[in-house]
Amino acid sequence: MGRDSFVVRFEAKIAQCITMLSVNPFIYQNVNEEMEVRRCVLHKNCAMFYKVQNDEVLIIYFADNRQDPFFLL
Repeated sequence: MGRDSFVVRFEAKIAQCITMLSVNPFIYQNVNEEMEVRRCVLHKNCAMFYKVQNDEVLIIYFADNRQDPFFLL
């Protein structure tokens, strides 16, 4: 398995997460009540942070789980 196959699998995982969010945007863990930021773990080393505003899901950023988050949660 080469690097390209990892990228394809990772893109599929992101697509799967987005599909799940389209059905139920509150399915993933709320990591900051005040800011209403949620986290979807895509891989043991990577998570996607997002928030729900009205009827839209706003992807804030992708983070390496081995490092401190971009902002304090």
